[in-house]
Amino acid sequence: MVGKKILNHSEKFYFVDLGFREAIYGNNEHDIGQVLENIVYTELLRKGYNVTIGKFRDKEVDFICKKVEKIIYIQVSYILAEENAVKREFKPLININDNYLKSVITTDKFDMFKQGIKHINILD
Repeated sequence: MVGKKILNHSEKFYFVDLGFREAIYGNNEHDIGQVLENIVYTELLRKGYNVTIGKFRDKEVDFICKKVEKIIYIQVSYILAEENAVKREFKPLININDNYLKSVITTDKFDMFKQGIKHINILD
C-alpha cells in the first residue's frame, strides 16, 4: 500500500453510550445493523485500535482497524440470510488486495470462510 491511495476515508458518527442514541433516534428495530456497527466500533476502541471508515472503489469498508503494525478490515451486518447480503458484505473485502485480516461480523450462528475472509458471530 506504500505509494498508492487504495482506500478513501469517509466519516460516520458512533455513540459511546447507546442510551444516547436511543434518546435521540428512539427505539427503531430497523436500525439494528447500525446498532451492531456501533457496538463493534466501541469494542474496537476499547481494545486499543485506531478505527477509520474507508471506501475501495465504490464499496464502503465499515472499519479499518490499526494497532501498531496490525491492520484488520471489518464489515458488520445484522444477518447474511440471502446471497445478495453475502455478496454485499464480502465484496468490498474481497477487492482489497493485501494479506491483512478481513472479517465479516453478524448475528448469524454459522461458520463461513470465503476467499480468505472469515465470518464471525458478534458474540464471539
